[in-house]
Amino acid sequence: MKTNLKAITSAMQFYFTGESLRNVQQFLQLQCVQVSHQTAYKWIKKNNKLMKSYLDKITPQVGDTWRAMGLH
Repeated sequence: MKTNLKAITSAMQFYFTGESLRNVQQFLQLQCVQVSHQTAYKWIKKNNKLMKSYLDKITPQVGDTWRAMGLH
């Protein structure tokens, strides 16, 4: 990959917190990473698949006690 992993990780984090692809692009430009919003989308799409395959292998360790929070 031509771009460092920190930029890709930052793009993914920004996107998954609700930012638009254009805002992700602008954020990266502030970090001196010149990419199009389409490239940022390709990064997110590709790495999302990698993350999913990794996370699908993880089994959460949970106890036998559950708590329910009431809505107000």
